[in-house]
Order: sequence, then structure tokens, then C-alpha cells
Amino acid sequence: MYVQPLQSADPPIIPPERLSSFIHDTYHNFMELLVLHRNLLERLHEVQRDEHPMIHSVTAPLLDAALNWHDAYMEYVPNYPISHYRIDVEIATNPEFKSFADVRLCLVST
Repeated sequence: MYVQPLQSADPPIIPPERLSSFIHDTYHNFMELLVLHRNLLERLHEVQRDEHPMIHSVTAPLLDAALNWHDAYMEYVPNYPISHYRIDVEIATNPEFKSFADVRLCLVST
């Protein structure tokens, strides 16, 4: 919703010489987190398929997430202020990015 459209925008929304550092600073280890969340979702779907119609517990997948996501979130959370700052600066100085972000905010809120 954000990274791929920024990378493929023509004309560029963020100048190419700044794009890589912006994506790294703003979205940091998002791909690692995406993989973890998709794996959890798949495990929850497995529980649903195996136990339908009466699901007895989702404890195992959630406990696994709680025990194994620590490192990824310990990397992500301290980067949040950097991410917030980079987005604020880009919105304030780049009208194309502001429009890009506004459209995505509308998509998320609907």
C-alpha cells in the first residue's frame, strides 16, 4: 500500500536519490513483521479449519507469536520516532507525498 507504489511511481513521488533511505527509515523492518503476521494468520486459519465449527483455543499460535516476535518488534518500536519524523518532514515539504499519504489515509479509514 505504501512501499511498492512509492518505488514504482512515475513520475517519482520522492526523488530517487532519497527514496531508498526514506523507505528504510520510514518502514524499517516492515517485511519481517509482515511475514510474522501472515504466518500467524495462516496458523489461525489452520486452527479454524481443524476445529470448525467449535474452536476450542487459539492459545498456541498466539503464544508462539508472543515468544517469537520480540526481536522484530524490538527493532521496529525504537525506529517509530524516526519514521514519524521522516513522514512529517516529507508531508511538509513534498506536496506529491502529502497527496499520496492523504489518499492512503482515506483508504484505511473507509
